Amino acid sequence: MGQRYQPVFGGRRATTARPGPFRRTAIAAVAVAALAAAAFVVARRPDQTPPRLPDPPRAFLGFDPSHEADPPGAAPAAPVATHRRSSRARDAGTICGLGPMPAPVDGQEGSSIPPSQHVDASRRLESALVNAADPRARAAGRLLRLDALRDDASDAADATAMQTVAELAADAAQSADPAVYAAAMAACARKAGEAPAACGALNANRWSSLEPTNAAPWLRLAQEARAAGDGAALAADVYQASIARRIDWHDADLALAAFQAIPSDASPLARTLDAHDIARASDGWAWPAYGGLVDFCAQGADANRDQTCEAVASMLLRPEARAAESRLGARLGHTLGWPASRLEALRLQRDALAQAQESAPSDEQAWDCASADRLQARILRRQRLGETGALRLQLAEAGMDIDAEVARLRASRAGRVARVEAAGDATP
Repeated sequence: MGQRYQPVFGGRRATTARPGPFRRTAIAAVAVAALAAAAFVVARRPDQTPPRLPDPPRAFLGFDPSHEADPPGAAPAAPVATHRRSSRARDAGTICGLGPMPAPVDGQEGSSIPPSQHVDASRRLESALVNAADPRARAAGRLLRLDALRDDASDAADATAMQTVAELAADAAQSADPAVYAAAMAACARKAGEAPAACGALNANRWSSLEPTNAAPWLRLAQEARAAGDGAALAADVYQASIARRIDWHDADLALAAFQAIPSDASPLARTLDAHDIARASDGWAWPAYGGLVDFCAQGADANRDQTCEAVASMLLRPEARAAESRLGARLGHTLGWPASRLEALRLQRDALAQAQESAPSDEQAWDCASADRLQARILRRQRLGETGALRLQLAEAGMDIDAEVARLRASRAGRVARVEAAGDATP
């Protein structure tokens, strides 16, 4: 039996999605970059951005996110908890379309919902997605299927995963949509060592030609150059990433397409279950590639190299960046010799967001209809504002002031340093 399917984030998984049994391919680390080679980069075609999906109606899940009410006839939803708690400790709430929720069994998420409801909702959603007219919805459907196969170690599951990746790769090879192409490249890369033959038709050069002003394909090319030991190509690709306008791995676009394709005739409970499945699985759909960038920017001091890395670091620290990208941007800043005060400010912002997120309201185990409304609104915000931007807005709506939290952390750490120094001075 072949190796299993496993999502990877560069060298470290950065999402909370379930780890899969497939092993990732080891990337050979070789590199001595020569930035002068950037002059030899082959000119790419201009952006060919496909038409964006129309803005979804306010209630495309069957609910209106402007209110918190359940559909007529459903039991009223329980208030949302203000802090994260385990399902065992959570108060019984409402199951959308079924009524009051009994106590969870052994702390298992969703254990109060009849298994047949889970199975039926998943099958209907998968069928709607893989047969959808929209190519992004079809790609999202195949990614959902792969996600569902992660914990299945059978030969049949392995064969289904291979077929699914092959279908996604074949669709991407015929597509001019960069979101579909990015999804297929990620799926092929995760199928460690034995990707279907259809994956051979895909390459990051094609992706970069579809959207040359997106740094994502250039960063993947840089990682490939690093693996091949091609220092000139590595320098050229990182340079192209540094002059791009954005970094977009397209996972939010795919999640939105999946939300929009939820069957219109699905029951309220099925729509709620589908919303949870998409929100959870989409956290593992992107497969960022930063190994080449880290390798290039870790080399010896060089003014041209530092200028290139400075530009990429600033892009990684954009307001809508992922938390992992912000950490990488700060890491590059340290390598570039940024002032300690600037690096400390970045750490405080990151820590404040992380601490606030831990105490923010969560829908992880809420099965009332209102939670589907909130999940819908959240994915729309994430697509518009990015991961960090959406989180900031969510926390602000929960009454959490990030700037005040940053100030509190700064004062706390300054006090700790002062106490340590005072203790040192008092030592005979």
